[in-house]
Amino acid sequence: MNCKDIQRKLSQYIDNRISAKERSIIETHIKKCVFCAAEKEKLDKVTTVFRSIPEFIPIQDSEEVFWKKVRQARKHRFIEKIRSLITQWDFIPVYYPATALFLIGLVLGICLGPVYNGTFYKNRFSSSNITYLALDRMDTIPYRSFTGVYLSGKATPHKFSKEEP
Repeated sequence: MNCKDIQRKLSQYIDNRISAKERSIIETHIKKCVFCAAEKEKLDKVTTVFRSIPEFIPIQDSEEVFWKKVRQARKHRFIEKIRSLITQWDFIPVYYPATALFLIGLVLGICLGPVYNGTFYKNRFSSSNITYLALDRMDTIPYRSFTGVYLSGKATPHKFSKEEP
């Protein structure tokens, strides 16, 4: 075995969880190798420190006590959130007029929207007006362009510019 394998098994060696054959191999290697002996000393010190710590044995009702405290903390946190919201609501009467105007506008928009939509947009954005609206915004249409080819099939009062070959 090399040092890497020995150092990997040192913890098992200290805890007596290896076979007698491996134990003898590790002991002979530790006598020859200074690095593995130093590693064993470090692990021995850590093991003695951990073994000197007394074992913690919880009381029988510790789980119930823990969950009871958690529930109380959550309840108090909820109550504190409600209190903070109530204290913040002292300034809310300032926003009542704005909220009332918003709601009135919303109701009027829902009630009068179809009436307004039917009369205003129907006349203004009919298909013929949209075509002329688009053409009014454009300069002269190049001959044989996509728009020119599309509009050449329709009778329109607009003139197309012709390119000379």
